[in-house]
Amino acid sequence: MLLGAVALSVSGYPVVRQSSHAADQMDPAVRAGYEELVVDAAYDGCELLPASDPDHLGIFSSRDLLRAPLTDAERKLTGTFRRPGGSRISCAQSIPYIIHYHERFGRVPRDGIELLGLYTSKWFSADGLEEFRRLSGGDAIWDTAACRCINPATGKFFRTFAAKVWEPCGLLVEPVQGEGAVKLIPAPLWDEESGRYLSGLVPHQMWHVRVYGERPFTVLVDKEIGHPLDGGTKQGRGRCGCG
Repeated sequence: MLLGAVALSVSGYPVVRQSSHAADQMDPAVRAGYEELVVDAAYDGCELLPASDPDHLGIFSSRDLLRAPLTDAERKLTGTFRRPGGSRISCAQSIPYIIHYHERFGRVPRDGIELLGLYTSKWFSADGLEEFRRLSGGDAIWDTAACRCINPATGKFFRTFAAKVWEPCGLLVEPVQGEGAVKLIPAPLWDEESGRYLSGLVPHQMWHVRVYGERPFTVLVDKEIGHPLDGGTKQGRGRCGCG
């Protein structure tokens, strides 16, 4: 049964694709405003935790880092910011939302601005831009969707999620195609009879994630992660397994 599920899913996500996104109709002046926006001040008062810290939030860890020591920008990109109240902000938070965007629209978002509208298009207007600007001067910005859209190394929206070649502190997130696109990975599965989670092998769509460094042609992280093709089981959504 499980092997059958893998065979049916080799081509990728069984998604219901929407034909368009609100960002496609965004006024060019509004987009330009977001492209120029910098939210550096919002990190004031946050503690930067390295990828080796037990409280680091993310899909990659210090074991995944291919280069050391890191520059200040690279530490921001691969580490975790802990807010005074205890909540955390990390570049890696973007990745599950990029995958969810792909599930909904059949493609990876073009940039962080487009990802901002995954659940609401309220920001894609002149009034939305002004509200976002107002919030960006302080900690309240992290109560919006900004944590998944802003590059912590630059304080600006991610320019792209499809950087096939090096760009400073850039990010590549893409589904693996062809052989190896789907793998069986151990994961908790809900068992109706026992009323508890049991360990089982679950088909995962594999994703290629690459994080570029600040210095020319450097790569900080280059790995595959898995996202469950669970067909609606009670397995925890949003869990990612490492390939």
